Amino acid sequence: MRFSAKHTFTYLSAQPLAATAFSWSRRLLLLTGMATAFAAARPHHTSAQALYKTNGDAVASTTCTGGFTLTPELGNKSGSVWRLQQITLAKSFVFNFSVYLGTRDGNGGDGMVFGLQRSNVGTNALGGGGQNMGMAAISPSVIVEFDTYDNGTGINDIAADHIGLVKNGDFGNPLTFTNSAATAVRATPAAVDAGGTALNIENGTYYPVRVAWNVKTKTLQVYFNNVLRATYSEDFVATIFGNNPSVYWGFTASTGGALNKMEACSLAFDYDQDTDGLTDRQDADDDNDGIADTAEANNVDATADADSDGVLNYQDADFGALNARGVVSTLDADGDGIINQFDLDADADGIPDVVEGTDGRMSSGFRALYSAADAQYTQAVDAVGRPQNTASYTTLPDTDGDGKPDYLDTNTDNDAVPDWMEAFDDNNSGYSSDDLVVRAAAFVTAGGNSTYYPATDANANGTRDWLDDTNANGIPNFLDITSPFYRDTDGDGLVDLLDASNLGKGYADVTSYPDRNSNSVPDYRDAALVTPLPVELVSFTARAAGAQAQLVWATASEVNNAYFVVEISTDGQTFAALAEVAGKGTTTQRHEYRYTDVNLARYAVAVVYYRLRQVDTNGAVQFSAVQTLVVSNRRSTMVALPTPFTTELTLQLPQTVAGTATLEVLDATGRPQLVQAVMLQAGTTTLVVPQAATWAAGLYFVRIIQGQQQYSVKAVRQ
Repeated sequence: MRFSAKHTFTYLSAQPLAATAFSWSRRLLLLTGMATAFAAARPHHTSAQALYKTNGDAVASTTCTGGFTLTPELGNKSGSVWRLQQITLAKSFVFNFSVYLGTRDGNGGDGMVFGLQRSNVGTNALGGGGQNMGMAAISPSVIVEFDTYDNGTGINDIAADHIGLVKNGDFGNPLTFTNSAATAVRATPAAVDAGGTALNIENGTYYPVRVAWNVKTKTLQVYFNNVLRATYSEDFVATIFGNNPSVYWGFTASTGGALNKMEACSLAFDYDQDTDGLTDRQDADDDNDGIADTAEANNVDATADADSDGVLNYQDADFGALNARGVVSTLDADGDGIINQFDLDADADGIPDVVEGTDGRMSSGFRALYSAADAQYTQAVDAVGRPQNTASYTTLPDTDGDGKPDYLDTNTDNDAVPDWMEAFDDNNSGYSSDDLVVRAAAFVTAGGNSTYYPATDANANGTRDWLDDTNANGIPNFLDITSPFYRDTDGDGLVDLLDASNLGKGYADVTSYPDRNSNSVPDYRDAALVTPLPVELVSFTARAAGAQAQLVWATASEVNNAYFVVEISTDGQTFAALAEVAGKGTTTQRHEYRYTDVNLARYAVAVVYYRLRQVDTNGAVQFSAVQTLVVSNRRSTMVALPTPFTTELTLQLPQTVAGTATLEVLDATGRPQLVQAVMLQAGTTTLVVPQAATWAAGLYFVRIIQGQQQYSVKAVRQ
């Protein structure tokens, strides 16, 4: 074969079939009221060659910038080069590079491959030579081969220099893909002339190649010399990589009896966070939320590499202090490890940024609308990835004027209630907790995992565990990245419960945006309207007063509160109603309630448990936390020594009867810490409590039960 046309390497943009010459010029764009510098087609900075691992005959190239020579122009050579840092197939990406396949045609080498792999030898991977192109049996892997030697039909080779796709290093069984003519093939010429005749690519030319992965459609596309040559769809993460999306990328090549110098050069890898066809380095709005990346990144270029160390700025400790999730903390408002410009919900209040960055509603005036079908904001973007805003939404709203834009403000209207409590009042009942429970049921009905948002209530406070705020940081568990109830399957920053792409119901997907007073202002932005939980219980205590128990509780506010039921339990598990105390209906004033439980001795136990069942006028119920009260029903007293203790805890019991008994230790919440059989002596018994040195500091209730006889005492560990 012969090829005489002259080729000049150009850097590919992410737009299909488009090529843009290297240009370092910048242009200013006005987006959401902020001027942002943006390079129209700036190439990713090529990292130092030290960030790659070479194997076999591969060496750093001396003839192309930032590239590698995989094989010299000698026979029976093979080499590989792998990037040390893994990438993820959980995001769309575009990888631009150039290939040099030598100058020998008829007696040229076998060719080279671009590969994604996670073999057990990692970046040391190098397969067999010859027709295996240095990648044979490397598994698990996905391979794009640039084959320049016809090894016969036995391995589905064709005479032309061609492109093929291979899994797990099995070159004898290439994949069937779609070529540029929409035909199903197992090999296709790498380049053809205007008449469709295959061209020689072993002609001393550096050819541009683009490999693009679309995570939404699970599709891999290969462009050679600016022309789409191969399209193949498969969920590689599930079928090849064992549901682990992290892989190494790199190149291998080999020669046999025939030989060629082969190189991979101008390596430029970029993610495409929103899968809009523009890489993150080209895209002015990486997550298509209508808010400029520079605005979300505090006017810095988060996806650049300022110190050229191969680590992007937002992941580089040299650029800024990293948070617990490994990204620069100032670029990640909610600390979920997804920087603001990639995060669909940057403040983790459940309301998408595309809503909070505009008028707070699902407005038809904003054309890059949130799509309930796929939870992406890709309906209308311009050439640099900006959603098509109308003039009405060119500034970022700051409803309460606190200097923090709404999309970063978890209490947009600066009232007494956070946004998440107000934004999901789908039934206009005055609070959101019941609506979120309904959404959780719908999530399971739609096929969602039933363990994500269960009906469990471990602390028996009447609120489901995932709606609690276990660490008291003001964020409910299901929105708190530190909680096991936080679920964001697709890693877009929007939790599954409120993400339509993960079987949830997004903001305003159930009804229109909540507006309980019909003033055209969304409730979460309306300071005149508060949507709290039905009753805000600020305290509840149970104290012994002689033979009685005095219960006192207080509320900060109440909505439709009909009454409280005081409940008692002797085992901490089964509760029975003691009395009913009328509530105050709806009020924003603090109110205190009292109830006295007389004659504690009638329970004949050492410890009793109290809780409140609060009932709304519509029958809705929530429970308080459980309060524990120690009851002594024997004149004989057990003594705990020392008080407090640090390592060893000793018990002294007077007037004991010889025989077996049960030792029980409960923590301050009434949960068993130790249950063990012990032997009592006649007269006075002294016991050392096992494991006491391992307990956490705090208050403990100790009791010994022998038939109908019980001894009890409190103990404190420092």
